[in-house]
Parts: sequence; C-alpha cells; structure tokens
Amino acid sequence: MKLSIQVNVLVVVLLAASKLAAAARPPDKGPPTDPGSEEPPDLGDMVKLYRDEDGVPILTPPDPDCDAESSGCCHQPLASDSIECDAADLEFDCVTEIDGTRVITNIDQYLCAVNPNCSPCLLEVDFGRSNVIRTSPDVFDSQMDEVVRNLQLSQCVPTLDAAGRPVYYYYLDEDEYSEYAIDSPLQNTAIFRQLNLDDSFNDLIPQAQDPALTAARAWGAAVDKGGEVDIDMIQYGLRVLGFPDLPSAVFPDDPICISVRSENMGSMENVEECFINFRSFRYNRYDNFDSLPLPAYIPEEGPESGTFEYLALFDEEEPSFTIEEGSISEQVFGTDTGTLENIEAFKTAADDTRAVINYMHNWPVPGDFVTHPLCVPSDDAVYDVYVSALQVPRNIVAGALDREFTVGASITSVVHIAEDVVLTLTATLDEGTVDEETFTVYTAEFDLDPNRLVADDTFQYTGFVPGYLTAGAANGDEIKWVATVEAEHDYDLGNNDETAYTVIKATGGGSGGHARTQSLAVDEAGPARKRQRKRKRQRQRKRNNNMKRNKKKLRRNQRNRNRNRRNNPQQ
Repeated sequence: MKLSIQVNVLVVVLLAASKLAAAARPPDKGPPTDPGSEEPPDLGDMVKLYRDEDGVPILTPPDPDCDAESSGCCHQPLASDSIECDAADLEFDCVTEIDGTRVITNIDQYLCAVNPNCSPCLLEVDFGRSNVIRTSPDVFDSQMDEVVRNLQLSQCVPTLDAAGRPVYYYYLDEDEYSEYAIDSPLQNTAIFRQLNLDDSFNDLIPQAQDPALTAARAWGAAVDKGGEVDIDMIQYGLRVLGFPDLPSAVFPDDPICISVRSENMGSMENVEECFINFRSFRYNRYDNFDSLPLPAYIPEEGPESGTFEYLALFDEEEPSFTIEEGSISEQVFGTDTGTLENIEAFKTAADDTRAVINYMHNWPVPGDFVTHPLCVPSDDAVYDVYVSALQVPRNIVAGALDREFTVGASITSVVHIAEDVVLTLTATLDEGTVDEETFTVYTAEFDLDPNRLVADDTFQYTGFVPGYLTAGAANGDEIKWVATVEAEHDYDLGNNDETAYTVIKATGGGSGGHARTQSLAVDEAGPARKRQRKRKRQRQRKRNNNMKRNKKKLRRNQRNRNRNRRNNPQQ
C-alpha cells in the first residue's frame, strides 16, 4: 500500500552562536557535586578532552610520576577549528596538532590551567536534553518505578522498536490497543543509571538482550535526536551519575585509573581519576539492527527482521510522499562499521540508536497508515490494585449518626481479572493514651474485572460513621482512618493503603451542665493534650527517618553484595 501526500515545504534556518569560556576547575576532575547531593551539578565547565582508546584523558608530559612538586600531568582540551580559535592560535600559539587531532597545549604546566587567551579554542560538551543527568537520585528512582510499572502492566508482551527502545501496550477497548515506546530522556537516563546499578532490569527486556547494549540504547534515546553522542558526553555523564565511584553492574571490570595534578584550596595535589572499563564491549551495527524490531512485524504479510517502514519522497517536482519498507541499516546508515570494541563501540551503539530515532522522527508514517506490532497478550496475571477512594468527614460532632464515609478500590486497565480482592477500612480513636483501640468499620471481598469497564474497574462503598466511634469522646480527639486493599497478583504495593483523619467536636447545650463541665475540663487539659500530640508527631518523624536510613542501608548492602559476587564468582 502506498500513500501520496501533497505538501508545502517551508524551510526555516535558525542560526545560533555560543561563546565557550575557560574552566577554572579541572574539567574532568569529578562530579561537580556529590551524586547524593540536593544541589544539581554544574555542567557548564565540561570541555572536550584529548583522550585515548579507553576514553581516558591523555595528560601533558613531561613528568610521569606526577608528584605534587613536579610539572605536567594536566588535562589537554581539544581545540575547535573556528575562526576565533585560529586568530588566538596565531597570536598566542594555542594549538598543536597531535596525530591529526587539534589539541590546546598552551597550558601552565604547574597550575594545569589553559592560557585565558586560548579560551576561544575550548569545545564545550553539549548535553542537550540529556542534561537531565543533573536530576536527583530520588527523581531517577521514581522514574524507574514508572518504567518498570509500565512494562510489568503492559497488556501485551513488551517489544522493542526499530531503534531498540522498549515498547509497552494498553487496550483502548476490547479490540484496539495503543503502543508506547519509552522516549522520555529522563526515563531513558534512569534506565541507563539503573542498569549500571543493577542489571536485573534487563530481565524485563524482550529475549534477554545484552545489558550493556540495552544501556547504550538507553543513552542514545536520552540525547537530542538531531545531536551526536561523543565519548566526552559519556564519560562526563557517568561521572555525574556517580560512576565508577559506584561499581558498574554492566561493566564490572576494574576501572582504569590515572593520577592527575589538580588545584585544591590553593595548592597542587595528586588526584586519582578512575573511568569505567569498556574494553570487553563489542558492537556490530548490522548485527544490531538486523535483530530489530523485536519481534519483526514488517512487512505485515511476511515479517522480516531488520525491516521498518518510513515516509519517502515520491515526486520532487510536485512534492508528494509514499510509504516505503526497507532495511534499517541500509536506509539510515548505508555503511557497515564492522565489529567495534571498547568505548568507541559503546559510543557508536548509542549514536546509532539516536540516528534511527531521528530518522523515524523526520520521516514518520502518518498515524492512520502505521503498521502496528502484533499484540501477544501477556500470560502473567499481573495488575495494579489500589485504594481509589477514601472520603471521611473532616470534622464530626460527638455521637453524630448522619455523617457518611466512602471507601473504594480500583484496578489498572489490564486484561486479567483480579479475584478475591479484600478491601478493609479501620478506625482508631486517638484519645491521647498509650492503648488506642482500632475498630474494623468495613470489610468486603470481591472481584475487579476490567472487561466491565475498559479504562478502570472500580468498587466503591458508602456508609455512615458508627456512633460508637465518637460517643463520649473529648473535644479535639481524632479518628485515624486507614483503608487497605489486598490482591494476590498485585504488582505495586505502594498504593495499597490510604490514611485520613476526622476531628471530633464535643458540644453541650440546654440546661445540661455535664457537657459544659466536660468542655471546661477539656480546656484545662488543652496544654497537656497539645504536648502529647507534639510528642506523638516527634515519634512519627523519628520512625520515618529510621525507615529512610534503613532503606539506604539496604541499597548499600545490595550494591556490596553485587560487587562481591562479581569479584568472587565462585562464592
């Protein structure tokens, strides 16, 4: 099937210029801030460096020992070929060509500082949209949770698109579904980071892909589509994310370390810089793309691996387009790199992913004519059951019988029925005492069937607040409500409970003196009750802080266990 579309072509040329400035801090010294710091790292002083085949900076001669009193052993930035740089080079002798590479060599060999007059020659690393590497670990963790959740809850078996990005699926109705490739730079950077922390995420990728190749694809999907991945971007990015200070799960070989002279508090010191060891990584462009998309689904009548569809120019004189099918490798690249090794292989794998994404972005098949992958329903009964409603009175008069509560549970849109779901609502009367009694106000067992409601299936119950919860309560007492839901194959347990509070108002009236006496007693006891609540809040904060510390300790222990397994494979 071919589609011809008439178009008007408007070409807009955007011109931009940027001024590169010299860095005061050695540009590859380490992460501008600690990976766990709340402050985002500054990426503005990262410049391209003269590096060897391992991606490790080649330092200035002459002293190989690099002791604190010597000279040399400084980073050598690459030089641009701009007119401004050529002018600075003529006047200040900034650039030397080393093995065909322009390198800035006008460097103070004791302070390791580039001559300020040579700053027009510096090349700043352009992270583009991949500058999300500055994101805090907590945000990366939440984004990773979202990625895992989407793949786990995909209503069809997850696939890989022509670029190698994971694809998950959701039904729109009983006969139609929509697929979503993971395209977000933040989520792809989270995948890259997580694979280096723990490569078990790779188990969610179809047909057990090489974790290192999955990491390269994630990096390529995170950068600007129209940009280019280079070795400096990879090395700086790893350093900002905390590697190799943290051991890499996908590149477990010993890091490559060098000694570099660096300024610290006004004095020159030796600093050890370490870099991820990529020497074991291999990549072949044609082998990679001949296996994509996975599984093959184009052409529709007889799928062939390594084939994709794209928009192609049909008539130049009267601009029109047609849908073509062809080899990913031949159409996007046209040349074979052969088998590459080391960080050059990783860089090429990442940039090839970016190039295919960019091609599909520039030559997209119109939505109504796209060939969709065949949806293979997932056999795993995995779903997300969660508390969807908990509504209680904010305030209630003691002894009132006419105030309502609502509690409900729902299931994410999936094809599997959640059977024997248990929803429970409990209420605890906080009277400021140690022994607080908890009552089960409501419980129910039921099934959640998404076939009844394609988007979400919801169970909901509304009832009246029992009078025994508030009878005889003092003014200011609280009811703590907790709604919980349980199901056997529930994937996400983080949304299985909700908490709400109701404040009790004790009132008097008429000639009855008892309520008034009670009110006076409550007023006199007010300061003591406030102190009790303050101590309770302090205890809760302490428990929360302890939980956070325990979680960090567990993650640290897991990293240590992973490192020990890599170092002692026979244990």
